[in-house]
Amino acid sequence: MTVTGKSVLDAIASSLLGAGRYNSDDKTGPVAVLWPDPERHWEPIVTRLSGILHIAALGDYDESKSTGPAIWIRSLLASTSQSSKVPLVVYLPGVSRGDLRAVESTSAALRPLAELQFRSAWWLQSNQSPWTPGAFLRSPDGLKLDVARDDETAKNLALVLSELSDSVVDDLRNVGRLDASFFSSLLVADETKALLSWLNEPEGTKLALSGNEWAAFVSRSKSTYGVNPDAMGALTIAAKLGQRQGPWKKAWDRFAEAPHSYPKIPDQLRRAKPSDQLFSELPDSWPQDNDEAEREVEAALVAMGGGTPAEARSQVSALERNHADRRQTVWAALGAAPLAAALEHLNIVAAKTMSYPSVDSPSGFASWYSDEGWQVDAAAVAALAAVTDQYSRGAVGDALRAMYLPWLDQVARGFQQSVIKVGQLADVGLDLVQGDCVVFVDGLRYDVAESVRRALAERGADADIRTKFAAFPTLTSSGKPAVAPIASKLAGGTELTPSAEGRAVDAGVLRSLLGKASVQVLQRDEVGDPKGYGWTETGDLDATGHKLELKLVDRIPQEVADIASRVCQLLDGGWARVHIVTDHGWLLMPGQLPKMELPQHLTVVRKSRCARMSGGAVEVDQPIFPWTWDPEVRIAIPHGVAAFQTGCVYEHGGVSPQESITPHIIVSGTVEQSQARIEGIKWRGLRCRVDYLDAPSGSRLDVRKSPGDSSSSIARAKMISGSGEESLLVPDDSLEGVMVFVVLLSEQGAILAQVSTRVGE
Repeated sequence: MTVTGKSVLDAIASSLLGAGRYNSDDKTGPVAVLWPDPERHWEPIVTRLSGILHIAALGDYDESKSTGPAIWIRSLLASTSQSSKVPLVVYLPGVSRGDLRAVESTSAALRPLAELQFRSAWWLQSNQSPWTPGAFLRSPDGLKLDVARDDETAKNLALVLSELSDSVVDDLRNVGRLDASFFSSLLVADETKALLSWLNEPEGTKLALSGNEWAAFVSRSKSTYGVNPDAMGALTIAAKLGQRQGPWKKAWDRFAEAPHSYPKIPDQLRRAKPSDQLFSELPDSWPQDNDEAEREVEAALVAMGGGTPAEARSQVSALERNHADRRQTVWAALGAAPLAAALEHLNIVAAKTMSYPSVDSPSGFASWYSDEGWQVDAAAVAALAAVTDQYSRGAVGDALRAMYLPWLDQVARGFQQSVIKVGQLADVGLDLVQGDCVVFVDGLRYDVAESVRRALAERGADADIRTKFAAFPTLTSSGKPAVAPIASKLAGGTELTPSAEGRAVDAGVLRSLLGKASVQVLQRDEVGDPKGYGWTETGDLDATGHKLELKLVDRIPQEVADIASRVCQLLDGGWARVHIVTDHGWLLMPGQLPKMELPQHLTVVRKSRCARMSGGAVEVDQPIFPWTWDPEVRIAIPHGVAAFQTGCVYEHGGVSPQESITPHIIVSGTVEQSQARIEGIKWRGLRCRVDYLDAPSGSRLDVRKSPGDSSSSIARAKMISGSGEESLLVPDDSLEGVMVFVVLLSEQGAILAQVSTRVGE
């Protein structure tokens, strides 16, 4: 590889792309370039490379950072156009090639990727070993630089890899031999980062530096911060960091910008808090103060279980006022303020449950629920998802039972009365035209469907969400056939399953009926013939809810991503429209739903939220509705959101807006790919000048810490169109030197182009 005028980062990107090159005359292109990194050497620059390449990294799910588990990467590949000339780069931290080679012994976490090794290219050295930074710098197949081979050089190279990646390769070649001293000079040049690194690991950092390097570091620390790491202990210096006086404010801001890079500093701060800081003006400096605030919130939420709904709402509002600022602290960034995060969503629940819908018809309830009612459910789910440990989630659950449960019950009772007036409520059937494919998702509640719609919009798809009334009772056995595009007339049957042609419509019979109606039944990864009609199924929301109950909230983001990926795969495969439909929604209540009695001997089939009454059953003190598939069959449900069984946390089958008002999303295609691009970036102080080309009308330029997260914007976005130049000002000088992304966005908010850069550099 001959590289001139390029940075090290550019060279790495070129090498990764080169691994995916192939001869199109006699080979099929790789679906991905697999990048094994068993020792995690490359992690510091993966985010920066994502501004140049299309990278997906194995790890915890965070779509804004393009990281996720193996199954998410598979779904991402499935949604990527196979005609793309640039394969996806799959970064595998902590994984070697051998971990995937023996498919039968591959770990469960990696197994979804095992098959990819046969359809992908590997980024490896000529000896088939994983590339390391040192090997890439010195190898003839890499940059051919003169790099020392001792352990100290390797350690210092690891410390400065991010800084080194900005260096021009020719400049490094002119330096001559690159050794530990050279690499450490890149680090010491940033005295703030050096001091934070030392504070995080005092002994380890000192051992990593030679005598001259340590002397330079001490000198810089004295001149900039007035401290001597040689003479002062780490706790004394940590106390100064927490007090944030003078230059220490900049040091704190650097720490707060990337606290995960300094995992031991929080403990240093905990032990360093001065005794006279009991009532500090900077309570967010000390982790024990944040811990105490979390305990205060937890106790207050638990206590709400003994009060009225109005009292609970008032207490949540007061807690939100007192603790909202903690969501902007370093402790929140480290995940140590989950209850402060949950309060934001609990406060929405508190505000929106103060009133009830002023409607008295099913259609009125459908309009209200699709406009605003679902937002209460979404906020309740988000509050539970913000906390993960058992006790904190229990406290959030206590608050929800105090505010959300009475509101849910009252709304359900009103909806039930409106349906009783109508007598029958179900939108049965689905009209399709050629080129339409149906994606059935079991248990896609309206609030989750709104997340799916947003996920599709972010991918450039045009998604329109409507409402349908689910078949009754709101169970899969009754509801799934109701949304299937089958011409056969369904009739009543035994238990709670309709029949067709004398057979109960189970999964197999449904597939048979679809086939007779010329509807292709597609397996999960099949695309089929987009000129006809299609039916496919995806998602595990309902099964997960029944199995995991409250833990369903942790799985919803992945479910949303999977559904959006499947829809995009079908659209990319040529389908003109995709209909996303479902059979029912659900109720989710911490603790359990209230219990209501119904004698067993009066029923033929009894579920948690519904029961088929026996033919000679007497009248009961519960609402009675006709079965969608046989009006002569009577179905009893509990009043409100109660259940006929104890211990029900996740349930459906009854009549409530959450169960009965379901989404129907029609996705009509993806927006045409734009040729817009960012041609160049130049900083003048904190003002960024951006040259852009071919921006569609309504486009915007923005500067963000995370390209896909609008809340991470650090500048005022500018409207642009066509080609030209625009400048963006970053008003916060503490962000100087921070890695950010300049993004070019469509009118709908989709990212058309992005380039990574550092503020002011």
